[in-house]
Amino acid sequence: MALLELRVMSAAVYDTLILSDLHLGSEISRAEQATRMLRQDRFRRLILLGDIFSDLNFHRLKKEHWRFLSYIRKLSNPKRGVEVVWVEGNHDRGLATMMAHLVGVRVYHDLSAHVKATDRIDLAFGVRNLTDRKPPQFDFGIDQNGDPSTYDMLGRAYFGSVHVSF
Repeated sequence: MALLELRVMSAAVYDTLILSDLHLGSEISRAEQATRMLRQDRFRRLILLGDIFSDLNFHRLKKEHWRFLSYIRKLSNPKRGVEVVWVEGNHDRGLATMMAHLVGVRVYHDLSAHVKATDRIDLAFGVRNLTDRKPPQFDFGIDQNGDPSTYDMLGRAYFGSVHVSF
């Protein structure tokens, strides 16, 4: 005799779900649990906030790691209405282009530098959205079709700062 498990899905739709430090390719990865959570919850935006991979050795990826990546690819399909943002972490640095192609996420490139000019003066400067990519357009039923809290709606932007210690 089989037991039937009834799972009541919450009617709540979250605006943003943030997932970080999954470390695909390592023994401590929780890819199965993450995939299960993504399938159960409803959300408009998924932010993959760094260290999704443990390192660049893809030979260490297991079946459950590839299933997670496959589900991210499904979520990133524009027909699903879910915005998927990937932020590079220190373990998966250099994977931006590959991630864009592998799982279909939109990647923006920022470049910044910090310089200690003297013992008392620190300089910082950089460029946001180096390649000047346009942000994705969404219809959330309100009078705007983009998300300025996630994207710089103006495109490429330059910044700089000077910090002086007294």
